[in-house]
Amino acid sequence: KYFSFRDVHVEGIGGISALDVELGKELGYTLKLLAIAKRFDGEVEIRVHPTFIHSEEALAKVSGVYNAVMIEGDFVGKTMFYGRGAGSLPTASAVVSDIVDVGKTVVYGECGEITPVSWEREEVKVRKNFFSRYYLRFDVPDRAGVLASISRVFADFNISVAAVLQKEMVCELAGKKGEAIVPLVILTHKAYELDIQKALKEIKRLPVVAGEPVLIRVEEEAE
Repeated sequence: KYFSFRDVHVEGIGGISALDVELGKELGYTLKLLAIAKRFDGEVEIRVHPTFIHSEEALAKVSGVYNAVMIEGDFVGKTMFYGRGAGSLPTASAVVSDIVDVGKTVVYGECGEITPVSWEREEVKVRKNFFSRYYLRFDVPDRAGVLASISRVFADFNISVAAVLQKEMVCELAGKKGEAIVPLVILTHKAYELDIQKALKEIKRLPVVAGEPVLIRVEEEAE
């Protein structure tokens, strides 16, 4: 099916820090920039964003000049296509292939590609309220009551906490009273995107939160 680029939820890596990569590793995850497409009854999900996946998954081990595409079918399960996507020779091969295709099109009127049956846009509902697990990092003062304040907000939006990680390392930010600021990571169970965003809006107003919270979605192997 054909979708407009406007239908795709896109986030880059600009808001990701080395700290989040390291904290994710401690929780057993590897950070990857993924393009994700899912089909449901009458709905589809199309999104591109940094994503935590389990470090033991095949996709987590794709690195360097290599790229991979993983497809999951009802009966075949997961199938992964893996190969070089960058580097001098792979890039040169892609460029030469494009030049040959252009030449064939000029000479023969076509380059031999298999064209889609139809480019007509099909009306399909695109799901924006994702249902996922979430990695959330807050910069907070290292004192009692902080976690309780944040947890109360999550409870108000029916968001369940799966794991908590707090490090004694001090962030660059300084608290309002000169207190040390430390990273607090909360990993949620599956929750709806809209509920997470509403909760973050409330949490940012709390006096115990310094700076902007970091949100990274988590894809589980069984999803």
